[in-house]
Amino acid sequence: RLLYGSSYLISLKGSQEKKTGDDNNQEEAQDTEMEVDNTPSLGCGFLHKEHLGTKDEEEIKKFQPGASLTKLRIKEYNYFDDLPILTLKPEILSRPVISYQQVEVGMFVKGTILEIHDKQLILSLAENIKGTMPMYHLSDLPLKKIPPKYHQGKKLKCRVFSFDLAKKHLVFTKKETFMDKGAQFFTKQSELKRGVQYQGVIISQKPNGFVIQLWNNVCGFLSFSDLQANKAMGTYSTGSIMKVYVTFNDIKNKKLGLSVSSAVIDTALSLS
Repeated sequence: RLLYGSSYLISLKGSQEKKTGDDNNQEEAQDTEMEVDNTPSLGCGFLHKEHLGTKDEEEIKKFQPGASLTKLRIKEYNYFDDLPILTLKPEILSRPVISYQQVEVGMFVKGTILEIHDKQLILSLAENIKGTMPMYHLSDLPLKKIPPKYHQGKKLKCRVFSFDLAKKHLVFTKKETFMDKGAQFFTKQSELKRGVQYQGVIISQKPNGFVIQLWNNVCGFLSFSDLQANKAMGTYSTGSIMKVYVTFNDIKNKKLGLSVSSAVIDTALSLS
């Protein structure tokens, strides 16, 4: 290991740990183990002095050529030098997510409230990783305004409800229904099956029905006529949880038909 400017040039030897999800569907951080000398080389990386994880001079003196480090984390990548930027900071090593590439729909995370707007919260998972939590995702019950208990700096346990990596658009939920570990979730419309019941949230009302949002920004339409026919008319509003069945799934045109009753599907199948 050689001191390179204000950074240490670290020779990486070892194997990258496989990512494994726990009960909360979280992924472990991308770490590099270097305890075995006869394992294949992973190249080199930069470890800046500010990321040694300590300011103790005696500890810093231990960072000498030949010293062995057991675990580091790839913080980012320097494409100009074609080398990874490493860190030993405990607060970064302990984070489950440090890049958008690690985010997955359905995973449980802890975010910090950065901003509070009339209809949504802005949360941060890590440096440069931000997302929104619409007001209707704060509770199973519809809210008229964001409760005062949500303030800047407050940490929230939540779940990734939808994610678009290309646009870096991230939406979180705290609804009890979706926070249930056993809650069914999916990542794309093609995974939905006709006749299967799903849970979604009303995000808007049209003249003839509701737009229901399911996981990963998959939306479907539930007509008022379906609610009336199944005697399910009630007091619904934006944010209400709805249990619905898929009546048709047009993936090509991104259309999804929904019903509150499986009888509609059963009847259609018996006639086919």
